[in-house]
Amino acid sequence: MGTACNRILRFLVVLFCIGTGVVNAEPDPQMSLELCVETALLNNPSLLALKAQVKGAEYDVKMAEGRRWPSLHFNAAESLYSDDTRLFPASYNGEQGVFGKDMTDLGLILQLPLYTGGQLSGATAAARHNREAFEYTLLRASQILEFDVAQTAYKILGQVKQLESIIFSQQVLNRDKERITAMVDARKAARVDLLRMDVRLAKIDQARVSAENNLYGAWQELFRLMGKNGPLPDSLPGIDGSLLPVPPLPDTGDALEKALENRPDIKALDSRVAVQKQKAASARGKALPQIYLKGSYGYRFMTDSNDYPQGTDDSDVRGSIGVNLDLPLFEGGHIRAEINREQALLASIENQRHSLGLLVQKEIRTAVLDMTSAIQRIKTQKTAVAQARDALAIEQEKYLLGKGTILDVLDAQNAMLEIETEYYRAAADYHTAVARFALTRGDTK
Repeated sequence: MGTACNRILRFLVVLFCIGTGVVNAEPDPQMSLELCVETALLNNPSLLALKAQVKGAEYDVKMAEGRRWPSLHFNAAESLYSDDTRLFPASYNGEQGVFGKDMTDLGLILQLPLYTGGQLSGATAAARHNREAFEYTLLRASQILEFDVAQTAYKILGQVKQLESIIFSQQVLNRDKERITAMVDARKAARVDLLRMDVRLAKIDQARVSAENNLYGAWQELFRLMGKNGPLPDSLPGIDGSLLPVPPLPDTGDALEKALENRPDIKALDSRVAVQKQKAASARGKALPQIYLKGSYGYRFMTDSNDYPQGTDDSDVRGSIGVNLDLPLFEGGHIRAEINREQALLASIENQRHSLGLLVQKEIRTAVLDMTSAIQRIKTQKTAVAQARDALAIEQEKYLLGKGTILDVLDAQNAMLEIETEYYRAAADYHTAVARFALTRGDTK
């Protein structure tokens, strides 16, 4: 219970720092990968933009659904005629009426679509599929963001281990330099050996500075993914985790089937295909009759009548209801062109869907090869690290006994550093490859 409370408290502190832009405060000594991912999912600007698009797509569905319901409007109109006009049509032959040039209408107008050739139902279905496409796009973007955060975190862990190896090499060289200095003073070693050691230390120091800069850059990238504003804190936090030992290779037997079944980007394109099919059907519906139920009820009066027979009224309340049919006979080829355009767009999206399926196959194979290659590098480098350390110890002992040269010691030390660096890089690459494999299969966290 205490551990869970501590994690929640740490998470809230990070959110507060992000929201207020306070990043120069004392940082968390350790940040877990899970916390980094959660923070990124909550605050990454690109992801927030996609969430807003999903919200907009939800309103598109409501708009499309609303068009299928009756519409009721209040209408007010003032009409001026060039000649005297009867206020209301006669309801029988010889009926007297009020005539004038200035009439005012106040009333309600009702309209209900009865048949639109499938345009309204198609628009509603298209809006729903479009919302699904945005939701799948958001889900895929979240998965990619999770992978980017994990990849950067593994890079940081690897960079920290490489920096530790460089610092350890510096310490070893400094101890060797102290012994060589004593040997030079005792005239048991040449001064040139001391100069060579200084050159090697200078190169190691340059490597340390470069590694620190790379580590700083990786933290900047991680903070960017997490949506953190402002400069990095003076004291960088650490990533709670370890590259070694590495997890076993995941099962890759059904990877392609799972990817084709689970990938949100594939589902997003499937939804966009459905959207385009509905749009094509709606375009064809524009060539069909449009039938609407229309009704009105309102108050009409004559402001200044020129002919007002006795017994008549200059105002009245009347209503009407009827059915309107609209059939396009000639549109200059506009409807046919729109149908052809929607069909062409449908073919384009279907080809994109096929292309994505081929790309997924390639990504799966590449991810499996990357994991296999990285795990093999780890096994090879693990043995090489132990051998390099033994070789360095032997060359140091030989030099102290006067049976070796300082160049042999420096070469052995350089080889050990390179092998250790490659070892930790391979471990980071393997973790990244495993995360990429999960991404290619469409697995969520």
